[in-house]
Amino acid sequence: MEGAKFVLLHIQLVNILLDASMNSLITPVIYMPTPIVSLHGILPWLGIPYKVLIYIAQFSVFLIGMSIVALFQNRHSAIQSIPYRLQKKSTKFIYYSVSYLCGAIALVFVFLDDVDDNQLKLKYLEWYPCPPPEYFQSIASVFTNSIEITEMCLAASIIFMTSNVSFFVSSSVYYLVIAPSKNTSKKTREIQLRFLIMLSIQITIPFLVLLIPTALIVYMFITKTNSQKINNFTVILFATHGILSNCALIFTHKPYRENTLRIFKIEKEVTSIVVK
Repeated sequence: MEGAKFVLLHIQLVNILLDASMNSLITPVIYMPTPIVSLHGILPWLGIPYKVLIYIAQFSVFLIGMSIVALFQNRHSAIQSIPYRLQKKSTKFIYYSVSYLCGAIALVFVFLDDVDDNQLKLKYLEWYPCPPPEYFQSIASVFTNSIEITEMCLAASIIFMTSNVSFFVSSSVYYLVIAPSKNTSKKTREIQLRFLIMLSIQITIPFLVLLIPTALIVYMFITKTNSQKINNFTVILFATHGILSNCALIFTHKPYRENTLRIFKIEKEVTSIVVK
């Protein structure tokens, strides 16, 4: 647990950034299935450029994925019997620098094309025939006219992160269960495996909360489906991500769970029997 403190803190900070971006700083409203987004948060009110804010919102989601990769990479490196681990600081620096740089550059390509907001808003009325008044105001804009590029970048990011996490998890399980080292005690392996399982549960709950709205967004773009109910549902799911992530962290790890119960004075009563 000691070696995972930093990555656990990192993933919580990224969760805070995503929640703050979605709920107060940027507060995007997507008029699906169109690529038109209106911004209603504090940062748009301060006059920060539209495309910069869209980039921050998308990069916040990318950071969530990378923090999950970092968490399982940390557990992978902690298993001494694995021969191919990211141990050296220089190797880790190169690995994460390339990963973050590729993600940052890929998101930039979405914003390189020039768009005519007024013309495209009229065009997308075929997909979104009854928009609210904000649709025609300056707070709403077309963030990209290259939906195909957006879909390609999203698919590439998902494939990269899923493959990395799958490799770290499968390799860790293999060397803990199938081919354990004789130099590592059974108790140590059991602790490492239990902690890996707890991390997997902790990550799976909030990950599904992000995966479901992402899948709905992709579905609506592909099928050109217009449903305000689905729009609202996706926003609610994104907003609950941070709460569920914190709850998963507390209830899957015994030290956090016991300390939380102690804070709220919810502890198991200890009964003592005096034997004469």
